[in-house]
Amino acid sequence: MNPSSDNRGKIIVPTRPAQNDNPLPPIGYVPQPLQVSPSEQPILPPSQPRFSRKKIVKLVVGLAVFTLLILTIASIHGSNPKSTPVATNEISITKNGFVPKVITINSGSEVTWTNNDSKVHAIGADPYPADNSISDFDSDIALQPKDSLSFIFVKPGTYTYHDQQNPHSSKYHGTIIVH
Repeated sequence: MNPSSDNRGKIIVPTRPAQNDNPLPPIGYVPQPLQVSPSEQPILPPSQPRFSRKKIVKLVVGLAVFTLLILTIASIHGSNPKSTPVATNEISITKNGFVPKVITINSGSEVTWTNNDSKVHAIGADPYPADNSISDFDSDIALQPKDSLSFIFVKPGTYTYHDQQNPHSSKYHGTIIVH
């Protein structure tokens, strides 16, 4: 087989022309500023502020309205619904306390406490341990689960009460407003 007619090909090693591989300009080189004639200079629009006074006022007013909206929503949702007087005569005793915590009734109305918890509770008139702010109210009755206790409020006023089993727990304190 003739080596010149060999079909295996040849290995070709690329060669580079001789160059200076140093990317830095030679020592002592001082670049010259680009000379542009006045007719070739780009024409730029006069500078204007990014925001006009009108846009800034709109932005400030918008932020104020947004802030007021957020504060209004927060005050509505931030209010404790358990502390808002409810027109009902039924109070549930749960593991989370009295529900509702505050009720409003008319003079001569009967209020019923029902123990919907799995533990024993006893309703006591404030202050603890005297339990004597509601006249004729018997605070010594222990309410077993599912038991109820009723009392008729004759005299207008604001009456507070607590659970005798949990007298220092705020969730077991309630208020009755009698009109």
